Amino acid sequence: TVPGPVKFEVAVPLQGTLRELGSGAKKLGQLDQASEYFSEAGDVCQAILVDIQNDADWVKQQPANRIPLIRQFFSQSSDIARSSQANILCTLGKAEQAVPVYLAVIEDRRTSVEDNPDDLNAKDQLARHLRNFGQYMVRVGRVDQGAAAMAESLLLSETLYEADPKNADYKRSFGHGLYYLATARDLQNQTDEATVLLERSRVVRSEMLAVSDDKNNSVNLMLTEARMGNAMGAQALIEKLSAGDAKDADLHLDIARALAQLYRYADDDAKTELLDAAIAALNKAVADGLQDSFLIEKQPDLYPVRDDERFAALCHRLNNTQLSGNARAETVLP
Repeated sequence: TVPGPVKFEVAVPLQGTLRELGSGAKKLGQLDQASEYFSEAGDVCQAILVDIQNDADWVKQQPANRIPLIRQFFSQSSDIARSSQANILCTLGKAEQAVPVYLAVIEDRRTSVEDNPDDLNAKDQLARHLRNFGQYMVRVGRVDQGAAAMAESLLLSETLYEADPKNADYKRSFGHGLYYLATARDLQNQTDEATVLLERSRVVRSEMLAVSDDKNNSVNLMLTEARMGNAMGAQALIEKLSAGDAKDADLHLDIARALAQLYRYADDDAKTELLDAAIAALNKAVADGLQDSFLIEKQPDLYPVRDDERFAALCHRLNNTQLSGNARAETVLP
């Protein structure tokens, strides 16, 4: 809990740090600790919002035109913390409890867009929450519900990209939206639409990489190329990204995702090598600190390799570790 009123100058970095700690704990499979961090981040944000509502002394000292911006920031940050706790509920197998939380957050963001129709940031926040909700619904098997949310998210992301095509964040978000809706359409056996979406994603992500040859852009294009079955393009990026020896659990997980998709499309004589490489990449991700079994077991890109006994053994081991560390305790929402 937050003792007394918290001035926003302190609260801005504090809530951000708490959310980062929560994300880190979740990847380590420390779900109880992650939930506590997200809950505390939400408390910090709510303390500021209550101060604004009550016109606290520090609020009176701010220029009048600054208060709406402060309120917007902490309202958005509070919703991110709430969605993060809903993500944990899904990880715990409690999607039924998570859905009302997601929908409440989305409704708040939708109201913000309706109240500020020209606010691009408000639309961006709504698009991101819809996509997060959609991804988690797909992972827990509610594919139709997830696809509907991601379709709405994509429309918003495309609107933002068209309004400001030079904005890298909007363009990257648009590329993500295309990719993840394509993934959902693939699971719905709507392969024609999935192919069109992936091709659009490939174009967007290729342009991003051409402008900035960094790791994130390389990973994004690698995933699209692999899901399209473009072995040459995907393998080149896999080799490029595998060149370093630094510990990077997220990168090894992404490489495993790409290899699993290449395995899906490969000829029989190439399948064994790709399967072995995908499992090896997953083991590296775990060795580098990834302990959240949900991120592996429920990742759609990894579905092609789920039947391998090594995949099952890895998930079983991580599940046992999480059970002993968390006792799968109830997650308390703020």
